[in-house]
Amino acid sequence: MSLFFISCTEDPPTTIPIDPGPGPEAYFICQPGQIRNCTIEENIGVCQYGTQHCIGLGWSGCEQAVFPSEEICDGLDNDCNGTLDEVKPLQCHPPGYEGLGLVYSDDSPYSICEMGYLDCVDGEWQTCEGYVGPENEVCDGLDNNCNGAIDNDVDYGECGFSEEGMCLMGINYCIDGDLYCVDAIYPAFETCDNIDNDCDGDIDENLNRLCETVCEVGEETCSDGRWVDCNARQPQEEVCDGLDNDCNGVVDDGIDCECLDGMMQPCPAPPCGWGIQVCEEGSWSPCEGDTPQDEICNNHDDDCDGEIDEELLIICYEGAEDTLGVGECLPGLSTCTAGIWSECLDQVLPQDEICDGLDNDCDGITDNPEVFYEKTDIVFVLDVSGSMCDYIEELIIAISDYAFTLSGSDHMFAMIIHGYNPAGEYAVLSNLTDIITFVGAIMSQGCTRGAVEPTYDIIYDLANPLNDTGMTWRSDATPVIIVIGDENPQTERDIYPEDILPFAESCMLPGCNSVTNEYWTDGDPLEIFVITNTMYFPNYEMFVLGDGLRYFDINASSSISVGLDLIFREICVD
Repeated sequence: MSLFFISCTEDPPTTIPIDPGPGPEAYFICQPGQIRNCTIEENIGVCQYGTQHCIGLGWSGCEQAVFPSEEICDGLDNDCNGTLDEVKPLQCHPPGYEGLGLVYSDDSPYSICEMGYLDCVDGEWQTCEGYVGPENEVCDGLDNNCNGAIDNDVDYGECGFSEEGMCLMGINYCIDGDLYCVDAIYPAFETCDNIDNDCDGDIDENLNRLCETVCEVGEETCSDGRWVDCNARQPQEEVCDGLDNDCNGVVDDGIDCECLDGMMQPCPAPPCGWGIQVCEEGSWSPCEGDTPQDEICNNHDDDCDGEIDEELLIICYEGAEDTLGVGECLPGLSTCTAGIWSECLDQVLPQDEICDGLDNDCDGITDNPEVFYEKTDIVFVLDVSGSMCDYIEELIIAISDYAFTLSGSDHMFAMIIHGYNPAGEYAVLSNLTDIITFVGAIMSQGCTRGAVEPTYDIIYDLANPLNDTGMTWRSDATPVIIVIGDENPQTERDIYPEDILPFAESCMLPGCNSVTNEYWTDGDPLEIFVITNTMYFPNYEMFVLGDGLRYFDINASSSISVGLDLIFREICVD
């Protein structure tokens, strides 16, 4: 018998083996009333020390000790190894799948179904994860519905092309995971058998083959299962036509031919001169000549008077039908020459409306207001250097001619001058005012020796909505700029045409998009006109945009007067 001695201390008790020495029994020594802790494990997890009492000279059994047990999912260390809930995940079904008798991949390699698993987290089993359930059975060599059978009990439906013509639909069968169409008949090439071989709803369509006669090789077609309508020439009775009609290898054999069929020749045929004879069956027909007819445009003497296409005239008009006879629009005449009608001469077609008191576009309205500017701000940019003296006088005379006409109108005029000082400055001689006041202002303007003429700078400032010129453009009036000078445009501020272009090609001044100026549309170019030497036109043409004439030669006879007249006509100032 082995003897053990259990020590009694404040620390967890330990079991100390003692050599019992000789004798048949083991013994323990303690003092009555003593109590000590006892267990065979450390105090870990749920495990707890028990208690022993000294009875007589010996220790009692270990009471109330908690020993290790099998680990469960409860948030405790049941096996007292220092780790909580180290349990294996449990297999699981999601709700509704219990008791269905499904076969899973663990039991069949062909089953797509997989058991799920539950993880223990914080002492609680989580929801079922990773579960793969059954699906509809398909032909793929797998047990999709997990009933233990592969590719079973599935109707894979019909297969094939159609039931049209000779075609038949078949049935799909699943064999070793692949679909096979059984008993289907598919389209074939069409043949001449009165059957719809290609199953398109048509029988014997577009079938042709070569055929031949003694004369030649041709082509025949299939109809109702038979080859018919060979177009090869058949032997015919021999006639006088220079052909081997009977296909015996001899032309016109056995026939005395006066002529060949189809030949024609002229013949005398009064009163219209000559007629025509035609060869029919080897003989010439009677002469068939013309009879007098009404002359038509065909390069032929139809009325047999010795003249061709004489006195043929038709009234013509190439404009819209509803414009003929309206306003200025009139018809013209077309004459016939050598069987061809001439172009329509002297007709008057609709034109763009201009300010001339006429209905140019033939719409029944004279000087349509929508094509002109009823309210206009006109700013002159004038070179007043010494070389411009004569031109300034001409301008005064030209603008004075309009003073009476424009008096009391809704057109206003302004003048910016340059070329009068070496610094290259410009000045507003007259801000926007009526025509009478404007004429009075320019009549007081003289000319002086030349200087830098910053034309580019002025146009840039006028076209720029920031308007550094001090001009007071009206918000409801169409802006117009007229440049007059005899020098190439210059700049003091390194401003060039490409700087002006964005403002010129899409007018940005207040009146360009005015509500009251309803005929001005957003994006129209700024109205800029130039009267200068022709050699300087290229330096302006980049930003002088729009339809109609925009350049006028200052050196031409009465150039300023003519230029202003055309400009004022375009904006309908009569």
